[in-house]
Amino acid sequence: MSDDAHTPAKVPNPPLPGGSGSKVSPLKPGQLPAPAAEAGYFGPAAGTGEASEKDPRFSTSQPEPSAPAGSAAPAAPAPEAAPTHDAAPAPDAAPAPAAAPAPGAAPSPQAAPASAAHADDVPTSRAAAKADTQTEPSEPRDWQADLRRGWTVAAMVLAALLWWPVAFKGSGPDWMHLPFTSGADGSGYRTGNWVLLGCLVGAGVVSALVKQPWPRFGIAAGLTVIAWIQSEGDVSFAAGERPVLAALAGIGMLLGLWVGAKAHAGAAGIASFLAIVAGLSPATWSRGLLLAVAVALPFWVASASKVAPTIIGVVRVVVTWLVCVLIAVGLAAGFAKVPAGGLASPGQATRTIGDTAWATLRSRWLEIIEAAAKTYVGWLWLAVVIAVALVAVRTLLDRRAKAAKATTTTR
Repeated sequence: MSDDAHTPAKVPNPPLPGGSGSKVSPLKPGQLPAPAAEAGYFGPAAGTGEASEKDPRFSTSQPEPSAPAGSAAPAAPAPEAAPTHDAAPAPDAAPAPAAAPAPGAAPSPQAAPASAAHADDVPTSRAAAKADTQTEPSEPRDWQADLRRGWTVAAMVLAALLWWPVAFKGSGPDWMHLPFTSGADGSGYRTGNWVLLGCLVGAGVVSALVKQPWPRFGIAAGLTVIAWIQSEGDVSFAAGERPVLAALAGIGMLLGLWVGAKAHAGAAGIASFLAIVAGLSPATWSRGLLLAVAVALPFWVASASKVAPTIIGVVRVVVTWLVCVLIAVGLAAGFAKVPAGGLASPGQATRTIGDTAWATLRSRWLEIIEAAAKTYVGWLWLAVVIAVALVAVRTLLDRRAKAAKATTTTR
């Protein structure tokens, strides 16, 4: 085969706009005709700095290969001829960065830029796909938080239900009535101590169950006011007795809120609070049961290394209960000495109550303690049974906790 078969065909230069017979000088290697350069057919115009650097097939900076020796010089390419996609790239052209097309497929001029542009998005798209496939596990429900919220409401309801039974049941009045009893010239000199101590115990129960300050104050004050309103028609008050009895109910309520807050200090605080309620409460039905639980509670935190603290806790509970019993007996004796209508003079009534209470306790304190011990000895035996049960339950819980810890450690 002759070399002329590989020699590009000579195409005459197109006539210039100035005339049909004008001659055109041959183009230099790599130079585009003016119409093609202005139209940007093969890319940005020369000199703009925007020549494509991605596809070497359309680069205008590469020199044309020289013709073989002895053959005619090739003519300049036609200005209007579009490049053929099947043409092979120049021998010295750099390889395209994009992947080579499949055999027999026509390469697209925009394939390399598009593939290069999408190559940067591959990691991002893969990460997005991986994030979509990995669904986040739902957070487990916090049952402890639900129990705390439920207990907050249940404690308020329970405190409202226990206010009157723990404070006044068994002392004589009807449901939600204060223990007013009529005498010859009024009622205060007979039951002022019950009003004071009953409101103290009722507010203490509310304060021990409800931790929020304003809700417990609202419950205690509201129940006291309701009981007072319902008791207005039970007796006829002497002149000046009503405000004094109302003050006693208010003082008892405030003291009860303060005493009940001490029950939030663990088992020892609860035991001391129950001992106070058992010693001061006018309600007769709950005294023994509360005393038994109070004496047994220190054993809940008992251990082999805490024998002395446990014994001290039990002694403290018993002493607290006895002191409260003495206070209740002394107040009862003092109010019994107030003459009819004597509460109308609070100063004189206070001196009478104080002197009588002190005289009674000084002369009969041992007799009162012995009588209380004999009355509640059966409940003290029940306290021993409750203490043994508490120790057994606590020991079982400790063993399970140790076993769970050992299992976790071995893993």
